[in-house]
Amino acid sequence: MPFKQSAVGYFPNLDVLRFFLAVFVVLFHVPEISKNAGLPFYNDLPFFQRGAEAVYWFFVLSGFLLSLLASKEIDGGRFNILRFFMRRVLRIWPLYFLVSVFGLLFYYFLLPLLSIPFENQADLGTAILLQLCFLSNLLHAWYDPGGILTITWSVSVEEQFYVFFPLLVYFVYGILWLKRTVIILLLIIIVYLYNFFPSIALVLEELGLYIELFLIGIIAAELFHIVVKWRDGFKNGLLFIGLLLFGLLFFTDWLLIPDQFFLWRLVNGAAASIMILALATVSKSCKIQWLVLGGKISYGIYMYHMIIITGLVFVFQQLPFRTSVIILCLNFLSILCTYLLAWGSFRFFEARFLKMKKY
Repeated sequence: MPFKQSAVGYFPNLDVLRFFLAVFVVLFHVPEISKNAGLPFYNDLPFFQRGAEAVYWFFVLSGFLLSLLASKEIDGGRFNILRFFMRRVLRIWPLYFLVSVFGLLFYYFLLPLLSIPFENQADLGTAILLQLCFLSNLLHAWYDPGGILTITWSVSVEEQFYVFFPLLVYFVYGILWLKRTVIILLLIIIVYLYNFFPSIALVLEELGLYIELFLIGIIAAELFHIVVKWRDGFKNGLLFIGLLLFGLLFFTDWLLIPDQFFLWRLVNGAAASIMILALATVSKSCKIQWLVLGGKISYGIYMYHMIIITGLVFVFQQLPFRTSVIILCLNFLSILCTYLLAWGSFRFFEARFLKMKKY
């Protein structure tokens, strides 16, 4: 039964969703980097423009999974703040710092050594400090670093959420009505700030502090205990709605809300929560192993994809022709090479740290 799956905090179907979200991020950046490098590119179809939306869904997914796990540990009297932080450290830090070091060496030493023009708006000390303190969202907002460092902004936002979240768990998760009241109130406060305090909203927007998405994920975790008891027919209906919304949001512009960024995130947050609830509770799990594996290594796909794209674009720049074949090859090779690199990293590098986790 799906409820038994949740007892260990693992849902194979959510791995499939993770993989597709990571691919959307890759497909967003391939034409962007190609264009900047003077190569042929194509991004007219909506799914080439959904990189930010994929990150929104990742934030909702984080809120859902962390809240679900924390609730179980609180109920079992096993929640420990230090253990919570150590699990996050072992999962996030090794790859984050590996890519950060590579990015800093690449932009501040390798490119100048090769006489490849690139303007570092932040001095090296500032860049190191912001990356080291998980404030790369500030680096991204203030200095516009190169793409390899830019994509770490969302990881920093996640880490900032991890500082706030265990305190929320410690003080309110032990009392069900208090937990739900505080979560709803926090979401209402965020909505209020965006509507009546534009200066605060501007700061949150600039720094990528999309707190509302994590809160929506936490609300979805509360709804999980209701949805998991539904009959299979209702769960399948919810899955149909989730897939429909997923298709409309990522493959069409029919639901797009131009220039209403906060409202657009709320729409994506609501759709993501429906999809997550459906995938977490539906009775059947995906059996396509490379898709499930893609979800397990999705963090690596996200972190490595800009390195791969940058390298491939440099190679294709050396070719004597500029045909549309380059577009197809760059997109395909970017996904394939990133997948393979992320798999190798997960197996031979990240797994060493994951084995150190204590539950």
